[in-house]
Amino acid sequence: MEDFRILEKAHIDIRKYEKLVGVPYKRKCFDGSGFDCWSLIHHIYLMNDIELPTNILDGWSVRNIHKRVEKQRVNWKEVNIKERKELDVLLFATSRRLRTHVGLVLDYKYFIHAHSVMNVVIERFSTGIFASQIYKVYRWQQ
Repeated sequence: MEDFRILEKAHIDIRKYEKLVGVPYKRKCFDGSGFDCWSLIHHIYLMNDIELPTNILDGWSVRNIHKRVEKQRVNWKEVNIKERKELDVLLFATSRRLRTHVGLVLDYKYFIHAHSVMNVVIERFSTGIFASQIYKVYRWQQ
């Protein structure tokens, strides 16, 4: 697990997300007792006083979330990975054919995601297992 003392010099105070690390993976759980990859993003947006539209969650499926984020161009703007910033949504290609995972940028160095094996984790873009699997980045525009 990451030593959060090294995060003191981060551009933003990502330590506010430390309490989420280790929360168990629970599919379709939105009550805070656990998270899947999308409900974690939804929760963090609420922590930052941003409510995502509920229609993205209708007919819940991570595959559908990828499709809906990409279709909701009015609200989601694709950005270059090098221009990432806090609260940008990361879409992961976990294999050549499957694009079924999402995460969230905390700052230029770190991202957070919920994984069925690792639970909620914060990883570095430079060393995280999933960092090499990012294929798109989207920014919410209210």
